[in-house]
Amino acid sequence: MAHNCIYTNGDGIVAGVDALTITDNEISGWNENGQHGIVIEEGVDPSTIDSLRISANRIHDLQGNAIVLNAPICTAIIEDNQLGDIGLSALLMTGSSRADHLVFACNQCLRVGNGATRDDLAYVAVQLINITRGNINHNTLGFVALNATAVPAVDAIYAVGVQKLAITGNRLFGIGPDRSAGQVTGIRLLAQFAHIGICDNEIMRRGTEDQKLAVSDWQAIRVHGVLANSIPSSGLAAAFVVAQTYYLITESRLHVLSNELPDLSIRGNQIIGEQVAMRVIECFDLSNLLFSENTCKSDTRGQDPYIALLEAETVTVVHNRLIGRFRDVMALAAVTPVKQAIVMGNTSTGYISVENGNPVPDSKFPTNIIGV
Repeated sequence: MAHNCIYTNGDGIVAGVDALTITDNEISGWNENGQHGIVIEEGVDPSTIDSLRISANRIHDLQGNAIVLNAPICTAIIEDNQLGDIGLSALLMTGSSRADHLVFACNQCLRVGNGATRDDLAYVAVQLINITRGNINHNTLGFVALNATAVPAVDAIYAVGVQKLAITGNRLFGIGPDRSAGQVTGIRLLAQFAHIGICDNEIMRRGTEDQKLAVSDWQAIRVHGVLANSIPSSGLAAAFVVAQTYYLITESRLHVLSNELPDLSIRGNQIIGEQVAMRVIECFDLSNLLFSENTCKSDTRGQDPYIALLEAETVTVVHNRLIGRFRDVMALAAVTPVKQAIVMGNTSTGYISVENGNPVPDSKFPTNIIGV
């Protein structure tokens, strides 16, 4: 399906067939009444869609989601699309959605989540569920949910039930409103995965210089296990555990998740947190965590540590720059219950703490430069 100009009061394109390519279309709401841009649904044949490509489309001025995946797919490639002035999500995987391999790359997503205002529903700009292997690369995601002052949670990227995922080279800015009543997160992961790499991204709260930011529970990266009280969202995707078995529940499916030992790499990212109530980065419930070559800045002393709290069975923290306004407070804490931590080669304004473990080499050695 190619080279169409669609103005709609409903959904622009709805499809569910094998070997589907949707390219070079313009989809817009008619008198600002359009719903979703592209919707991939299960067809008459309930088997997995073999291949899907959505590329080079311009989707704008819709009240709903730009792209919705609600079907099992073998390979999905979504690239080079321009998505703007969208009421809800840029990409929403929901319902029966599943992908053996998903690529979401080189998309421009600006002014998404304009209609996210309800105080009883969380909001997600890019929701990823039930993926075996995924690549989220070189996208621009900006001015996200700027009106969501009462929304209980806002996530720019949210992943749950994935096995292997690379989040690389993306630019996230203007994430969340100037003041928020709930949590706002750049990248949120539920820690039931095999390996995820968050590498070479730029993540910042501020979108424009004239924003007047208030102190809020904003974090660039938030990784945690299954929540006891998860907040419902417009495209329900939540995980829970029963008798040491993990499940993913959506609006129409219940999936059993593999019991993985989560391995996470956070490398080479540029992160700026402003007016942060707690800390910029928070990671829990991991098996292995590599945190290296990141530049993290914060202008606010929220809670100690005010830049990063990293908890895993093994933690490696090397060659990072941790810059803030405060020298005699904790900037980063590496927590490891089995006493396996490597902390070296870091430059930090505040001090670095290793709890319940013996760093190799010890953080008191001159391999880390503290107080710059």
